[in-house]
Amino acid sequence: MNEEEIKVLSSGDKSGVLQILEKFLKDNENVFTFPNLSMNNNRVSLWAALFQLIQEPSLESVHAMCLSALRILSRDKLEVDAIVCEKWIIILIDKAGLFNFLNIDDETRPVEIIPQKEEAIEALKCLCNLALNSEVSRALCAHTAIAQGLVARLRSYKDIPYKDDIMLFDMKLLFILTALRQDISAKIKSELHGMDYLISCLNEIITEASVDPDVAGACGGVTGDSHCFLQIIFYFCAKFHQDPRSHSEYNA
Repeated sequence: MNEEEIKVLSSGDKSGVLQILEKFLKDNENVFTFPNLSMNNNRVSLWAALFQLIQEPSLESVHAMCLSALRILSRDKLEVDAIVCEKWIIILIDKAGLFNFLNIDDETRPVEIIPQKEEAIEALKCLCNLALNSEVSRALCAHTAIAQGLVARLRSYKDIPYKDDIMLFDMKLLFILTALRQDISAKIKSELHGMDYLISCLNEIITEASVDPDVAGACGGVTGDSHCFLQIIFYFCAKFHQDPRSHSEYNA
């Protein structure tokens, strides 16, 4: 993305923003590094422009695309520690819907707490990339309620219509953070009793698989992949010795 395109994004012109984002996503879906953005502070300007757009209510129709662009950009480790900030991490946690499940009574789960699917999944993927590639991002996460949100949502998957998709990236993020941040690991395991909720969630999945012929013996489609992945991550979380940076599948 060149400087002129970044200026259009910064301007907030909806038609121009839409055109530029569509082209960027099409051209870079399989790209993992953006060395040209190091010129003239373009990387900082682009990230700032995208987060500015995400915070603009009148441009809600492009929020998911902005998050998709950030998901792609966050694959690149270059300079990310220098540009990421707590405000941006909190915006991603919010868009992922993880704040929605805090302080929700078990008996009352209004529909309003369910995050918008595409935005939530793209935000989770971006958080996975940042947590995997950036020590600063992991440290910033440790000072937020992200651990509480992830554990709280473990109790709520049955209320989410697209639970298989969101569960997969929740578990990826949970594994990355617990594997690479001892303070988050300790909080989830001891203070938040996360292992109890993981076991309960896993039991629900096994029960569902035993009574649903479409789920039983899966692990071939999205649903099966999610269920199998949860079991693997549960094992890793219990061991606390695997480093996700050695596994390419954690890149989103």
